[in-house]
Amino acid sequence: MKKLLYIVLAVIICLGIGGWYLVGEADAAGPDNFLYPIDLAAEAVERLVTFDEVALAELEAEILDERVEELEVLADADVIDEELILGATEKVDTQRARTQSKIDSGEGEMTGAMEEVQNRYEVKAQEHIKVMEKVQTQVEGEDTKLKVKETVSGFENSIDKGSSGSSSDSGSSGNGNN
Repeated sequence: MKKLLYIVLAVIICLGIGGWYLVGEADAAGPDNFLYPIDLAAEAVERLVTFDEVALAELEAEILDERVEELEVLADADVIDEELILGATEKVDTQRARTQSKIDSGEGEMTGAMEEVQNRYEVKAQEHIKVMEKVQTQVEGEDTKLKVKETVSGFENSIDKGSSGSSSDSGSSGNGNN
């Protein structure tokens, strides 16, 4: 009986360590990598276990940074895969809207911490716009160019909304996404 318990315990430890290692490797995976779905799943789990509003807004902003970096890597590749870039751009746009939504949901209690998240988001959004504009010049497909342009507009609207409504008026409940 003791031997069985040790075997089960060893298997659980190996699976835990292996899973932790796999998630770490998946975090560096881009949309063109077979580990990418594991990265997305790990982010979903991280969202589920993050209960603080400010921490969740920060997490969403970090994930947005990762999506933009992935898009930039795809656009800088020797051979550009328009389908992958279009899909990555859609993920950036979805994540941008999710991040803005989390920041907006904390506006009622726009404390110093949430205000800092909003300010960092606006600075990063400016950087993301530059990346998106660079991507737009590197792609050839009209659908891809249009989606990138829509995403840039979404970032610009988020910045405008944050600058004009961060203290009291949160505007309409829509986020201008698709």
